[in-house]
Amino acid sequence: DPRVSNIVSAVMEKFDSPTPEVLAALRRLYNEETEMTGEGRLVTASLAAHFGDPELALEIMAKELRVNLIRVNRLWYPFFSDMRSLPGFKTLAADIGFVAYWRKYGWADTCRPLGDDDFECH
Repeated sequence: DPRVSNIVSAVMEKFDSPTPEVLAALRRLYNEETEMTGEGRLVTASLAAHFGDPELALEIMAKELRVNLIRVNRLWYPFFSDMRSLPGFKTLAADIGFVAYWRKYGWADTCRPLGDDDFECH
């Protein structure tokens, strides 16, 4: 997909730059790419997580999962662990039905309840 290669190429151009420059390039690409595919969003979120911006990763993954739940398994990739500890992840998990499912059938390996109204994931 040429749109994914554009993202990867832009990051590779900045790869040896300081991390803030790489993240700025990712943010710019994400904000400017109106035709970004699901795969493009996944690559961008993965790169954001790798370069230390779990907030951007969560923003992108939340957008993708609201369009296409088939990619939900990607939330559990190890490099998304910082993203899963963000408060916004709790909202996403509730919105897509994870929390209700976990409370009924058991918690995911990386998540646990904190009383009746809260939980944490890592």
